Amino acid sequence: MLLSDVAELYDLLVEYKGCTADYMVSLTKGNWTIAEGGYGRMWELYYKAEKKPTAYAENGVIIVDHAQKTVTKKEIEKIIKSVLDYLK
Repeated sequence: MLLSDVAELYDLLVEYKGCTADYMVSLTKGNWTIAEGGYGRMWELYYKAEKKPTAYAENGVIIVDHAQKTVTKKEIEKIIKSVLDYLK
């Protein structure tokens, strides 16, 4: 696990949680990007420029689809829940 990837993900989620805008939000920190989701998803999280989201939130539930070489699925979910504590 690269500590820089973990730190960037944490910082990105903190910044995202602080957004209160009524428009589409898309933020990037290092290798991570979070954007408003489609198809009923609250948001989608991408690592680097992958075409499929690494994780997303749908109906208040976090789904982690893809682990990265540097951060595991459990680590990603744990970081998301620690910042976005309103999700399951």
